[in-house]
Amino acid sequence: MHGGLSIDKTAATAKGLITATRTALRNVNRPVNTALIQAFGAVGAPMALFLHQSEIAKILAVNNILGTIVDTTGNGLDVAELHKTWMIGGDTSVMNWAKEHPEKCLWKNDVNAIWLLHADILVPAARTEVLACMDELSAARRENPDCESAEFCAAVMSPSIVVEGANHPLTPSAELFLERKGVAILVDHVVNAGGLIHCFFEWTFRDSILDGELSVDEVRLLAERYTEQVVAQNTATMMFSRTSKREAANEIATVNGREVKRLLEEIKSSDGHKDLIKAYFEHSLAGSALVMTPIQKLR
Repeated sequence: MHGGLSIDKTAATAKGLITATRTALRNVNRPVNTALIQAFGAVGAPMALFLHQSEIAKILAVNNILGTIVDTTGNGLDVAELHKTWMIGGDTSVMNWAKEHPEKCLWKNDVNAIWLLHADILVPAARTEVLACMDELSAARRENPDCESAEFCAAVMSPSIVVEGANHPLTPSAELFLERKGVAILVDHVVNAGGLIHCFFEWTFRDSILDGELSVDEVRLLAERYTEQVVAQNTATMMFSRTSKREAANEIATVNGREVKRLLEEIKSSDGHKDLIKAYFEHSLAGSALVMTPIQKLR
């Protein structure tokens, strides 16, 4: 994969998304076997691979800025090969691969062709406002000309779960509309927090890494385990909420914010970052506190 942040190279965001998806599936009463990835990139490509490897869903189609790849075999796209191709050469290589394998898939020079397909899981994984309600569509298309209507999505794609890999991919009205249709909305800042968590860990332990007291791989392992714990618990809390998923997510964020502020003040007042080597971050019983406990429990 060319360029990008370390969190892109380690698929940190996608690892949180797959944890959230597994958690949510325990509370979804509709069959879930297929998925569509809107934006096969730094988040969408590894998420497609994780869904495939975990046998949660066959990937029926993915798109990127150049067009859409649709499975024609009935068995799902060859995600492992697509992911490897994307890692080497990006969007253009993915398009060329699809054109070179007509026995496996169909390439369409239309990024919006993905909205014409039915699937159980939708992962919008790149940009804001890909879905909006009809009465706000013209305004939303000033932000994203390719924005589609939530009403059309519900009627044609009819997903059971929307996993918000991107930030704010649905307008609040679109989220509510789909929820009322029985769609489980996995809200962005709860489920795509893996990237932020990994950045926070690398920043917090930067002195320890430079001093050789911890390796980058050790810190990333801590971040990965923390991500899995926190995303799973927060997703479960959100799924069981009697309010809208967005309201539940915002309440979780409020709790998180207080705990993170407390932790940052504790770090700032400490004698030095070496003290932090004695600790790792794990979720609290409340669902999201960053609690200091002995690092030896993970190492």
